[in-house]
Amino acid sequence: MIKPTSQAQLEAAIGLALRRHDEYQSLRQEAADLRQALADRKMIERAKGLLMKHLSVDEPEAFRRLQKFASNKNKKLVEIAETIVMASEALDGKTPFSR
Repeated sequence: MIKPTSQAQLEAAIGLALRRHDEYQSLRQEAADLRQALADRKMIERAKGLLMKHLSVDEPEAFRRLQKFASNKNKKLVEIAETIVMASEALDGKTPFSR
């Protein structure tokens, strides 16, 4: 960093540092939000696949059923998807609770 030679330069440097910090924090939050959205999407895809397999329906129908169930239960789509995946794992014996 270049040493400021006046109070005005110091204030400008501090202002720039604060703006850069805010930008960095914003980018970190955006990255975290995107990671969560991707994880949610993966969970929904897994649940759709399970519904397609067990109910012998196509992808649009599986998604429609997920949406309808989430709406009826007033839950987020990803919450319903997580429940379906966990139930499937429990029934298939893929959980720590299985013997």
